[in-house]
Amino acid sequence: WEKEMLLRLPKKRYLVVREEEVMAGLVDILCAYVYDHITTDGEGSPESVWTYTKLSPSLSYVAKLPTLRHSVICFIRRAVTFPLHRHFTLALRCVYDVAHLLTTARKLPITRCLLRVKWHLDKDESKYPLSRLYVAPYATYVQSLPTETLQKYGAQLVSILTTITKPMVGLPLEEMEELGRQGGPEVEGEVEF
Repeated sequence: WEKEMLLRLPKKRYLVVREEEVMAGLVDILCAYVYDHITTDGEGSPESVWTYTKLSPSLSYVAKLPTLRHSVICFIRRAVTFPLHRHFTLALRCVYDVAHLLTTARKLPITRCLLRVKWHLDKDESKYPLSRLYVAPYATYVQSLPTETLQKYGAQLVSILTTITKPMVGLPLEEMEELGRQGGPEVEGEVEF
């Protein structure tokens, strides 16, 4: 099915003005894919489309994030807010795996990830436009990127990962973890259901 999808991709060349902005969008889509891949053991699920479109800012609300740092922080924020498995370390692992994908500078695995996202989105009647607007162009664009560009952005992701802390995400993660260790907040009075 991969060969058929590759043949159906648009045969275009893209003039990119702001390369880092384009790569930030690619990274957030790949992070969402990797999250789904890890949490479903590579099988995908009926919820994969939901996962991609909730965790990727590009697919969720058509965001144009200016830098890789913004993309990573936004992905982590969404990964610890929306899905069933909300864990800061899991979100960091997803970004690390994407950094590894980019630093190895092999285009085929990246293209395969994008084709898998495209396949899932194409099957959903309300999300298939995202496949045509974002994922198919990215799958075409990645094939034309020089390996040095992929390695450069992979190295940037690794350096960003070394500086990311829980307070940078903009959510009270540490306080929530402390509440979880203590058994949750105390509720006074009677609770009615």
